[in-house]
Amino acid sequence: GPGLGNGTLAGRLFGQPRLADGHLMDDGVGYAPVLVADAALSRVAVLPADLAVVTTEDAPDADQHLARFGCRAALLRPDRHILATADDPEDLARLCRSVLPILTPKHLEIFG
Repeated sequence: GPGLGNGTLAGRLFGQPRLADGHLMDDGVGYAPVLVADAALSRVAVLPADLAVVTTEDAPDADQHLARFGCRAALLRPDRHILATADDPEDLARLCRSVLPILTPKHLEIFG
């Protein structure tokens, strides 16, 4: 819930999109931060190589989750609450630079 995050949507429960193979997102990503994003936005944004990304092409209902919050991308904490959101490539790159260092492995213990 509330706590770690950035922006007005921080701390809100995002939920789990269902992947194209029918599994829930956690079955594919596991216990890790994940970016859920509009596929077109994720293709033009500069993202960290080790960040798990689920796009609207990977999960057919991801667009419904994003629309519920009025954003094109949501960076989720391992507990699937929103850490931050973005709507364009620049905001997404800035978001990744500013908040992802918070979720380094040594800091993940706060979610355990």
